[in-house]
Amino acid sequence: MSIARRLTPGVRSGDGHDTKLLARVPSDKGPWKPHPKSFPLGHLAQLVATMPGWLTQMLRDTELNLATGPGYPL
Repeated sequence: MSIARRLTPGVRSGDGHDTKLLARVPSDKGPWKPHPKSFPLGHLAQLVATMPGWLTQMLRDTELNLATGPGYPL
C-alpha cells in the first residue's frame, strides 16, 4: 500500500483541532509572541492553516525547490 493511501483516511477524517485552534486566535493579537524568540501568533496561525497543503504537495511532488516556490524569499 502506498504512503498516500495510508495517510488519506486520517486527513479526510480530520479531528478539527486545527479549525478549533484557528477560531480561537484573536484577530487583534497577530503581532503577539508567545516567547521573545518565537514567531508572532498571526504567523503561527498561518502555518497551521497551510499544513494540510504541505501534505498534499509532499505526496504529489518528487522534489522541493524553495527558490522557485512562493513563500519566504531566499
